[in-house]
Amino acid sequence: MTRTVLALTLMTTALLTGAAPAETEDAVEETSRNLAYCGSQVSTLAWFYQGVVNDGSPEVQPQLDGLLSMQSIFITQVERAGAETIDLFKAMTKASVNDLVEELQGSQDQAALALSHVNTNVRGCANLYFEKIEDDETSRNSADQ
Repeated sequence: MTRTVLALTLMTTALLTGAAPAETEDAVEETSRNLAYCGSQVSTLAWFYQGVVNDGSPEVQPQLDGLLSMQSIFITQVERAGAETIDLFKAMTKASVNDLVEELQGSQDQAALALSHVNTNVRGCANLYFEKIEDDETSRNSADQ
């Protein structure tokens, strides 16, 4: 979880300092969509963990705290991306939470698989943004030489 938070913090720093190369309109749209999707997955998992804590399992509070930190970073980036990305983030989050609720009401195996899927998405998003930061740094270093 620490690596994930670090990766997202580095991503935010790279985006704020303008480290990202110039992008086409399609790439910007895809980036906004990916940002909204990743934010929605983190928010969905945070929603689940909040429910677990509220139901009397305080031992998962550290995981919830990490997810809330990640969620805050994504929300900040979504807000910076503009109104369309905010709307997309909200719609994706609502759909993701509703899908998870539906899956959680099924069998225990179905619920576990659905939760695992959201967790995998969150990890994948963190890896995606971590790789983007590494790619940006490599590009910058190559340009400096």
